[in-house]
Amino acid sequence: MMNSLPVYILSGGRSSRFGHDKALAEIQAVPLIVHQAELLKPWASSVSVIAEQANKYQNLGLWTLVDSQADAGPMGGLQRALQDLEKQQSDWLFLASVDVWNITEAQLAALFCAPRQDVLAIAYQQAKWQPLWALYHRELLTAVNQRLAAGQGALWRLLDAVPSLALDGSGLDWIQINRPIDLKRANAMLPGQND
Repeated sequence: MMNSLPVYILSGGRSSRFGHDKALAEIQAVPLIVHQAELLKPWASSVSVIAEQANKYQNLGLWTLVDSQADAGPMGGLQRALQDLEKQQSDWLFLASVDVWNITEAQLAALFCAPRQDVLAIAYQQAKWQPLWALYHRELLTAVNQRLAAGQGALWRLLDAVPSLALDGSGLDWIQINRPIDLKRANAMLPGQND
């Protein structure tokens, strides 16, 4: 059975390799962050963006939460999402990044149907964890706070350290859009682009 969960999209990076805010880079004339929000809405009880400033994407109709710590990376984004989750009627949240492309409905379904009582995180695993586009339990906030205070910002290390469920990631064909060439590759994968 599918769970409807609070969704948080991380968009607080500097986009230094991309050259400008990659969240606003367009695929079929639509900003990438809008694509991500629309993809996730059917699975979401709410959709929020986490960025470095308030109302950053208000003109796109997207609610934005401010990072609780500047330059804390994805772990800082998870911290902010877990803080916000305290106001939600959910034990779980879904954490996504703005720059992952080509995730399928079936892959989302496997994640959103996976919450269970014996784990605190659920993510795909290939040779290594895929800690974004993953589920995290509200009980992780203390561990996340401790790791950030100790300067330990790697999400995959958090997944190694807590009870985590690994989903089979052998079939993942995700593209991380870090550079303009990655955006071009993502655009080329869309139907009708190679006709």
